[in-house]
Amino acid sequence: MVPCRELIPVLCRKGYLDMALNVLMRLNVAPSIESYLCLLKLCTQKKALFQIKQVQAHISHSKIQISGRLGDYLVVSLARCGAPDDALSTLLSLPFRTVFSWTATISGYTDNGDGSEALRLYKCMLEDGIQCDEYTYVSLFKACGNTIDLEHGMCLHIEAAKKGFTSDVYVRSTLISMYGKCDALAEAENIFFGMLEHTVVSWNAMLSAYVEQRHGDSALQLFVQMQITGVNPSYLTFVIALQACLTLLDRWRDSFDGDTFCKAVVLDVGQALHSDAARRNLLSNKFVCSMLVTLYGRCGEVSKAEHAYCFLPEYSLVSCTSLLSAYVDHGHTEKALLFYVEMEKWGVVWDHVMITCVLQACSLSGNLEICKHLHFIIVSAGYDDVLPLVATLIHCYGNCAYMVDGQVCFDGLPESNLVLWNACISAHAAEGNLFACLDMFENLSLVGLLPDGVTFNSALCACSHSGHFLRGLEYFSLMIDHYYLTPDMKHYGSILDLLARAGNFKLVKHVLQSMTFPADLSVWLCLLGACRVHGNLQLARQAFHEAIALQPKQDTAYVVMSGFYEDRTLWEGISASYEE
Repeated sequence: MVPCRELIPVLCRKGYLDMALNVLMRLNVAPSIESYLCLLKLCTQKKALFQIKQVQAHISHSKIQISGRLGDYLVVSLARCGAPDDALSTLLSLPFRTVFSWTATISGYTDNGDGSEALRLYKCMLEDGIQCDEYTYVSLFKACGNTIDLEHGMCLHIEAAKKGFTSDVYVRSTLISMYGKCDALAEAENIFFGMLEHTVVSWNAMLSAYVEQRHGDSALQLFVQMQITGVNPSYLTFVIALQACLTLLDRWRDSFDGDTFCKAVVLDVGQALHSDAARRNLLSNKFVCSMLVTLYGRCGEVSKAEHAYCFLPEYSLVSCTSLLSAYVDHGHTEKALLFYVEMEKWGVVWDHVMITCVLQACSLSGNLEICKHLHFIIVSAGYDDVLPLVATLIHCYGNCAYMVDGQVCFDGLPESNLVLWNACISAHAAEGNLFACLDMFENLSLVGLLPDGVTFNSALCACSHSGHFLRGLEYFSLMIDHYYLTPDMKHYGSILDLLARAGNFKLVKHVLQSMTFPADLSVWLCLLGACRVHGNLQLARQAFHEAIALQPKQDTAYVVMSGFYEDRTLWEGISASYEE
């Protein structure tokens, strides 16, 4: 029979944390140091911070001096379980501090996103007479990367090189990552291509550095080179390669007139990566699947995004958000809301990003019931201080034509900014309440805020939809002459819509001629519709010609223009001329 004091290590080796703690609490005498170490190790593996603090309290109650290995293990456990402040407090209470405990504390702050504190502790460590080892430098390089502190990072690099630590592959890989985050790709490349041997970690670091600086093409070329050299990519390699595809999508979309070509190229690469990941049995990894869902969604391939989602071995917050975004971005609002209802049945714990996606779906569909339910979730979860989320909620109430609750939500905020004011003004405009919209516009100056382009666009839309022709012109002039704001396509679209609805086609032509950039499809379609209402065939022909020149395959222009012609023969002649 095993004595109680010796039972704790046995239970820990089998992974029975609760049973081991139960034995600890029932002991009349202090257990061995080895028992405490086993408990701390198991707690760390399970990320059980509360249980670590129970063990720490038991050690203090037993009046055992926390030093040596026990002190180091306790500091490491606290740091690795997301409690760097407790780790630091314990570290400073130790009679003798080691490089092991100092490094663990520095690493804890780095992993917790507080790189500045990690770098401050490095100085304290030196003042304590403790010299860094390679693991300390790894944590410090990560801290410099997280804080974008290139100067400090380069100084530490020189220091580590003098001590001979930069020959270590892991240290070099961390340096590559640091330089990548600090926009120093040349230094990252020098380290990577100067290495005699590369591991999957170093390849991933260089790939990540390229993606960090939006060099998706370089990342994908390096991915191919990695496979040529015979290094087996990990799941993280595929995640980074898929991220590279997304950076290409963003960059190319800004470089080409349309993004159809961009999506086709990126989609081909993404599908090749998908096939390669499947061949390597990596589709069971939730991070790979989530990235595939995101990529297919961004490319407009909703069915492929759904297919990738089905491969997920378990529920993933990131993947659910990615699929929701795909539904919303491509107009599948009903699918988005059905997916939301399904996740509610699963008992999903919502974060503010997911709630934002569902609110956008509610805005598009006008689903007031779900909007109110999400409002309840926001308040219950304590997200009512996340201002961008509250702005989306207010906007949703406007699109659901229920600004009573939207205004109450706005009025209850302890603080507000221009984004929130714009959301409320836009929501009143969407509801069709011109007076509430313009009243808030006029009150902006009373709270010390100046209207921006978004504010004016909401005011112009409200004037257009309510038929307030002169007031709309007044706001357009005010924006340019008083606030010195340059109109964009949305502003011109709103003012042209206002003028066309009023039938003032002379001013419409004047505005079109004064624009410094060509009108887009939405403007021409808007004018085409107004011309049909007012019977202006001459301008309608111009709008029709411009619309189909921009997008020949869209049907709206043909449908609207056909209303001008009752003579079938004449219409067929026009259609034939454009087919030619």
